[in-house]
Amino acid sequence: MKQIAENKGRNIEIMGVGTTGSGRYLSKVIVGADIVKNEITTHAVAAQKWVSGVRTILEIGGQDSKIIILKNGVVNDFAMNTVCAAGTGSFLDRQAARLGIPIEALGDYQIMM
Repeated sequence: MKQIAENKGRNIEIMGVGTTGSGRYLSKVIVGADIVKNEITTHAVAAQKWVSGVRTILEIGGQDSKIIILKNGVVNDFAMNTVCAAGTGSFLDRQAARLGIPIEALGDYQIMM
């Protein structure tokens, strides 16, 4: 909000507010959000805005980590663990196996943005 005020000025009209993430319901109450969406949906929508034809999303967060598989622009499958980023190495190893990629080759894949 501070960055918006600095870039756009303080005299702006907020047309809507949405929340996501593990604290989305509490955040909704605090900010008076109009909509609440889970992070699987929001990641899928956002990724498609940035990368046309995206099929796989890996999200490594502080609360959990996820792999989201899209088919024809729709979430087809997803998996997540329930441990914090401390389990990141294990998560990457499991997801590489799920994708059929040797863990040693995972870093060679290019991220398109």
